[in-house]
Amino acid sequence: ADQAYQLTINANYNRAIVRSDGYVERKGDTYSGVLTVNIPYGGDYSFGTQLMDLH
Repeated sequence: ADQAYQLTINANYNRAIVRSDGYVERKGDTYSGVLTVNIPYGGDYSFGTQLMDLH
């Protein structure tokens, strides 16, 4: 088996829409959850900027 780093993030999820100008507008309730990402050992991994750009 290949080695990997496991990244676990406690996260809040909001329903949202992304407008044409790029602004993220929240809609509805907030849900909490856990996001788990397996990152291959020795590899590069990046998140998209939109995912991390929380308003």
